[in-house]
Amino acid sequence: ASSTARPRDAALRPLEPMLPLWILSNPDDLMIHSFCVFLTQRDLARAAATCRRWRFLSMQPSLWTRIDARELGVCEDKHVEQLLATHGASVQALVVQPHVQLSDRTLRVLARFAHSLESLVLAFQEMISSSVLADALSSLHGLRELRLVGSANAVTDCVLSVVATMPRLRCLNVRQCAVVTEAGLEALAAGPAAASLEEVDIAGVPGLPSSGVARLAARLPRLRQLVAENGAFWDDAALGVVASGCSRLERLTLGASDPFLGGSRVTDAGLRQLARSPLALHLRSLSLRGAAQVTDAGVRDLVASLPRLEALDLSGCFGLSAAGLRDLARALPATATHVALNDCTSFNSDDVAAFVRLLSERRASASHAREAKVDCQWCPGVTQTGLDEATRRMGLDQEQAALVRVYT
Repeated sequence: ASSTARPRDAALRPLEPMLPLWILSNPDDLMIHSFCVFLTQRDLARAAATCRRWRFLSMQPSLWTRIDARELGVCEDKHVEQLLATHGASVQALVVQPHVQLSDRTLRVLARFAHSLESLVLAFQEMISSSVLADALSSLHGLRELRLVGSANAVTDCVLSVVATMPRLRCLNVRQCAVVTEAGLEALAAGPAAASLEEVDIAGVPGLPSSGVARLAARLPRLRQLVAENGAFWDDAALGVVASGCSRLERLTLGASDPFLGGSRVTDAGLRQLARSPLALHLRSLSLRGAAQVTDAGVRDLVASLPRLEALDLSGCFGLSAAGLRDLARALPATATHVALNDCTSFNSDDVAAFVRLLSERRASASHAREAKVDCQWCPGVTQTGLDEATRRMGLDQEQAALVRVYT
């Protein structure tokens, strides 16, 4: 009987004999480093079930600074609650997508344990209440990134007044949070968070006037990115406030997400204000989607004054003609890498091919110029067949023709 008995420690380490000896002999710090570099969070959860030593190593706080419910394969609210109760003290980032609907109880656990949290992403959470969310946020003083995308019922002006007290907050995203009003923006601009905010996304908030958004942006001295697609509310006056008050802004997204449902009221006069402002020297990305009242001259003069421009979205700018497209190609700086002309109706496949040829000639004449990709989705006069024929006729090679993306 003694010859068939297992070694005393075999029951404690049932899987270790199956592993290579060089793995078993590694020191703990090297194993933890290997776990950090090579294993995903789901792999860490599996490693914890291998043996006692690996469970001890995989539970180290340094490996659980980020919890992503989707990456872990978590599908229930109670599992997120368990993770926070176990690793909350070390978690610095929490990401919960819509496939998991959090409850108020989980938010209370978050507020109790996750005092080191710096990044919080809660997308389309429909079961949490605004009062509990506000209480939870009030205990997270170290937050730098807060994204509450689509959590329409939870994100209210009261929640924004709590967010305004966060002195380290750099990124705020309340996209599609329907109950946010101008009063919430005023509270945000008056709090300590205004001095640190660098990115603000308030797109898709119905009824929010562009004047209130512009006043908020002008009171954020470190603002570098503003996304505020609010349909027909943007006009020259609001654009002028942003242009004069946001000298450090690098990315500006205005207009309408769908230009056919109502675009902005920005005109050439507003573009001239932007071109003459200090903001023009820093702007890298600009979206004027749905600005149907701007003309060729306004777009040309504006683009010529943006020396660092990398991305330009003129989708739904129905006043842009074929001649204006050629002027745009000549005015674009060498830094430009992407131009969107979606939904435009005033030019055809030949005009787009000529636009690409002018961009290619510009790249050949400037050693530091970059290739610029062109989007022409849903342009009625532009087809893939017509574009192929036009590029062959103009002598463009296959690489140049591939820069244009066409969807009809």
